[in-house]
Amino acid sequence: MNNQEPITSTYTNGETSRLSLINWVNKSIVREQKNAIGITLIYVMVGSGIASLTAALSVNGTVSLPILLTTACLAMGTNAAVLSQQPFKFSTWFFIVSVTINTALLGYQIVNLSL
Repeated sequence: MNNQEPITSTYTNGETSRLSLINWVNKSIVREQKNAIGITLIYVMVGSGIASLTAALSVNGTVSLPILLTTACLAMGTNAAVLSQQPFKFSTWFFIVSVTINTALLGYQIVNLSL
């Protein structure tokens, strides 16, 4: 008497959705690898533009040195990564971090300016 049957179902791991944003960005990086030169030029222009607005507001009235230093380091770090032709994935993540932090600092300064 054989009462054992082979298992035919497959096991799926449910932990793939935890880092879906990071996975989506990494898949986009792989997909756009062939356009890396043009995209990294956009990184330089957009990153420098946002950083220049943030830096200009940091010296408006009284100088906010921590914001100015953070903005300059992130913007110039992104530009250095792009111009030294670092891997596209590294440049993209550096740009994302730079734009996110500089945009948050810009919003903070606009709110403080309006108060």
